[in-house]
Amino acid sequence: MTPSAWTPLIVNLEGKKVLVVGGGAVGERKAKFFKGATVTVVARAEEFSEGLKKLAAVGSVRLVPLDIADSASLAKLDALVRDAFLVVAATDNAEINAKVEKLAKRHGKLVNRADRPANVLLPAVLRRNGILIAVSTQGRSPAAARYLRQLFENVVDEEHAKMVKLQQELRTWLKSEVKRQRRRELILWRILEDEEVWAALRESYEAGRTLAFEKCKRLATHNENAGADESADDT
Repeated sequence: MTPSAWTPLIVNLEGKKVLVVGGGAVGERKAKFFKGATVTVVARAEEFSEGLKKLAAVGSVRLVPLDIADSASLAKLDALVRDAFLVVAATDNAEINAKVEKLAKRHGKLVNRADRPANVLLPAVLRRNGILIAVSTQGRSPAAARYLRQLFENVVDEEHAKMVKLQQELRTWLKSEVKRQRRRELILWRILEDEEVWAALRESYEAGRTLAFEKCKRLATHNENAGADESADDT
């Protein structure tokens, strides 16, 4: 696959059905990845990990005992694949993973494989206070992706989450005060680059918010006066 063809997307999986084929440690890790989705895990009954059993006990996943290697089970697997939004082949058997991938693609489904790239890659993810960072090496080195995610863990902290919240508030206010979208972007960027605002946020959110709005209002007034004769953007 051409590296440049991979495109990152952030997808809301709430209410979406995800089918994970494989009940071992890899299947468990994949099942935990899909926040908000309805996750079904398929494997032979004796192959479900203890972790998956615990997840099933609290309703986080649904376990369906099925022997994928048995041709008699194909009809049931086919029905589960057809009903899924995304399919994950997470067994330790390349032939079975290939069979699952082929079946998923036949039904036009998104599919991820644990042993090689399919048409979906699952990145290493950092979730922190409303911030979501995904890192991918495009299937070349999952270990390196996890390592890079750990580097971000040491960089992204509480003050960045405060700034995200503050930017959301400022953006909402600016939409009602500044007509030109480009000007709004520039003002928000000025706040992002303002070390005084960052220092105030480290003191407290309210201190940062008060200072940021003071600066934002001055910038908005100046910019609107400077561009009063310009037409507004459509966006």
